[in-house]
Amino acid sequence: MIDKLRPLLAATAGRLVAAWLVIGLAVGGANALGWLEKIELLFYDTAIALSSAPVADAPVVLVGATDVDLGAYGWPLPDDRLAAAIESLAAAGAVAVGVDLYRDRPVGGDEQVLAEVLGRRGNVVFVSKLSAGNLAAIDAPRVIRGGSQVGFADIPVDDDGITRRALLFAEDRGAMQFSLGLRLALRALEARGIKPERVGDSTRIRLGATTIRPIGESEGPYQNADSGGYQLLIDFRESGTGFRRFSIADVLEGRVSPAQIKGRVVIVGTTSQSVKDSFSVPSNRISGDRPAFGIELHGQIVSQLLRLAEGRDGQLLSPPAALEYVWVLLVAALAIGIGWRGRRLPVLIGAGLVGLALIVLIHWLAFRAGWWVALTPAVAAWIAGLGWSIGDSMQSQSRQRAQLMSLFGRYFSRDVAEQIWTRRAEVLGSGGMPAPQQLVATVFFSDLAGFTSKAEVLAPKELTELLNAYFESAVSIIHRNGGSIDKFIGDAVMAVFGVPIARMSKQEIFEDARRAVRSAIEFAAAIEGLNQGFVAAGLPAIAVRIGIHTGPVVAGSIGSTQRMEYTVIGDSVNVAARLEGLDKAGRGDAACRILVSETTRHCLDESFSVQRLGEFKLQGKREAVEVYHVLGFASPAEKVSAS
Repeated sequence: MIDKLRPLLAATAGRLVAAWLVIGLAVGGANALGWLEKIELLFYDTAIALSSAPVADAPVVLVGATDVDLGAYGWPLPDDRLAAAIESLAAAGAVAVGVDLYRDRPVGGDEQVLAEVLGRRGNVVFVSKLSAGNLAAIDAPRVIRGGSQVGFADIPVDDDGITRRALLFAEDRGAMQFSLGLRLALRALEARGIKPERVGDSTRIRLGATTIRPIGESEGPYQNADSGGYQLLIDFRESGTGFRRFSIADVLEGRVSPAQIKGRVVIVGTTSQSVKDSFSVPSNRISGDRPAFGIELHGQIVSQLLRLAEGRDGQLLSPPAALEYVWVLLVAALAIGIGWRGRRLPVLIGAGLVGLALIVLIHWLAFRAGWWVALTPAVAAWIAGLGWSIGDSMQSQSRQRAQLMSLFGRYFSRDVAEQIWTRRAEVLGSGGMPAPQQLVATVFFSDLAGFTSKAEVLAPKELTELLNAYFESAVSIIHRNGGSIDKFIGDAVMAVFGVPIARMSKQEIFEDARRAVRSAIEFAAAIEGLNQGFVAAGLPAIAVRIGIHTGPVVAGSIGSTQRMEYTVIGDSVNVAARLEGLDKAGRGDAACRILVSETTRHCLDESFSVQRLGEFKLQGKREAVEVYHVLGFASPAEKVSAS
């Protein structure tokens, strides 16, 4: 048995491994080429948006020039107004003041006032802009150019228009330039006694408790990102709308108390809808809210750097690419493994959805623990593996259906065959063939009386036409009543009611017997009609004997590997055959005689007219059998005769 199974097992294993390798290579290749990056970024943005929350005591305060401020003070904001706001914030105890407004040339003619404030307040940082291709750089105010009070405002934007990364420092015009966010964070950390350190001979810097690790081109949700400069994934841990914020008018008109400013980093910029200084970020991509203002984005960067330096948070880590690929292969193997035994489609779909939810949950938990494990390749591997499993299951079911229909299609009506397919788990064994079972069924035998002598005088064509008409009528009636044709034996028909699905109640067994007897009565009426046609065509009339018995049988596939048939065997089959052959001379001139056993008669109700014939000794039986003659359907006034 094991030797016979080995080729099948080897073929199955080969098929599974081939599917696993194809899916693994396809998903891994697509991921390496960056084809899955857009979907991965969507998953990443969703995770970022879900994890973002307002912070009660954020270290950053935002001061934005609103549309009202622009109407009151003009735009660009004049130097004297800007200088007054900066002086007020610095005097209130701001640990650092960042100005996210370009001021490479004087505005309003009061450059000296602004220069004096910048000279007096060394913790003020103005933005500049890096040169890019044909675009020239934009400098900070003249008095602080080239010094530590300048930080560039440039922020990388991905191809899809979303900002997810911060550029901390980069080389420009022959010198290393620091970003506004990094400059402000360094000022705040310096006030706490924390200074940046270079890590060994590397280009990495250490801020307090954390070594800031620049992202690579294939890190986090990226596969082929531009990783030039020293970039940091922005975690957006603190909702931008959660920062405390004031307007320029609030500051200039004294509506901001020192307690709200002291010890915090203040970033001055614009929050006006009419001035273009906004960025699409993960949260607003998912929620549909307004884009983030530039000062909100710089605030996110400052806040993240401070948390990293204080050890209150860590950078988002990514496992090695090889380890992620192993995870993809494992997911693909699990998905394929679900359906390799050809389970039902609803089970596969349900298991697939549960598995998909578990994968997302695992990745979410990893993200909350500080790891970004690429989700899209895992989901793609799961869907591909599950799709293969479903396809393989459907193909397997198609093979089983074809096998079952080839076995049962000749014996059962279409409705019964469909019922068998629907309940195939009860019928088919582990090898895909009907499992042998013992059940109670009603066996139907019919035979043509005295047909041998009639056949000898008929031409072959006449003989086959007569038999085909007889068999066609029998099969049609038996199928219509839910029976199955077991076999044709010469001019005899053997049918069974109650297979291959075992009847579980007495009522079902009784109904099988009634359908068998009903078929016999309808067949008797059909014979009358057939005989009229035969006689008109010059053919002899036929007489049919029918024997019916209800009892235990063994049902199963019997034969060889070259020819296999589904049939029933047992003493009940012999009793039905003997009843059909009982009283070879027939009874009177009736075209059809129907005999049933006591067990079958016991199953009938008042709708049948039955006559007791007595006990008969059947060939092969030690004890006599009570035999009844079925006369037909009872009239409304009749009852089933027990006499």
